[in-house]
Amino acid sequence: MLSPHSTYETYFVFKIYEDACGLDSAKTSIRFVNEREEVPDDEARTIYFDPRTSAHNIEQRNGELSRWRKDEWMEIKIAEFETGARDDDDEVETQFMSTDTNVLKAGLIIQDFELRPKQSMTVV
Repeated sequence: MLSPHSTYETYFVFKIYEDACGLDSAKTSIRFVNEREEVPDDEARTIYFDPRTSAHNIEQRNGELSRWRKDEWMEIKIAEFETGARDDDDEVETQFMSTDTNVLKAGLIIQDFELRPKQSMTVV
């Protein structure tokens, strides 16, 4: 159950095999199931699996870059949302898709999708 009036971040946790292919980027989105049927394309976020991708290119494309964790898995932030004053029964759905259907994709190992309370930055 999520706390009301809170901001959450959604993370995708994964590994990629050394000989993986076709895993340059993907589109992700998040929605409250009871509120809308589909997320418009302009609200979907692009994620880049390779942490060596140039940060400058990511900013130009409005995307998110993966990073290594201490446990040897990689993670990437795929969405942020606020709960407001929601009922306990509301469902949150995360979509993860590739729109390039002509490219073979192989070598992605998914560990988890994690919902975390957003950490507030305190200025001292």
